[in-house]
Amino acid sequence: SCIYKNGLYKALGALLIFLTYACVMVAAVVIGVSLYLLQKSHEAALEVGVKASVAMTRYHLNNMYKWTMYSIAAFIVYSVLMVWYFVGTPNWQRIYKLPKGWDVNQDQLILGDEFKRLGEYDHLGVLLVAEDGKVFTYCLSPYEDEMRENQDQYGLVCSGISTAFVLLLVAWGAYTFHVVQR
Repeated sequence: SCIYKNGLYKALGALLIFLTYACVMVAAVVIGVSLYLLQKSHEAALEVGVKASVAMTRYHLNNMYKWTMYSIAAFIVYSVLMVWYFVGTPNWQRIYKLPKGWDVNQDQLILGDEFKRLGEYDHLGVLLVAEDGKVFTYCLSPYEDEMRENQDQYGLVCSGISTAFVLLLVAWGAYTFHVVQR
């Protein structure tokens, strides 16, 4: 499947990216905080007292259980979306504009004076002509400027937003660790 086909594919692709980051980052924070909490709870039991240490540990453990469930939920939603994205959606993208001088004749693509059998890999990518004469490719048509520009813009925006999301998750992890340290 191709993330650039249309708005639905872009939204699903972005959601897959964000769910991946959320699942991994939340799980990493839970693991890091758990290791720290284990060590500090033993120290606090010796220095402050068992009751106070157990009460504080329970409080933080309840949060970690909740965050673990969020991470697991993100993974489950990600898994379902991944199946829908790659198995439950059409695999072909229609090419609406062929370059000048090109034409389609049964299972051949006419490139000026050259004939090229469709379905072969080369600089053209894979092209398919349906029975009704429509031409398809796996993802983007390399012959349509609008599609390529759309890909560039979406890639830049999605990369920027996902980087900001990761930084936000890192800040959340640092804050969470700071709260547990107190």
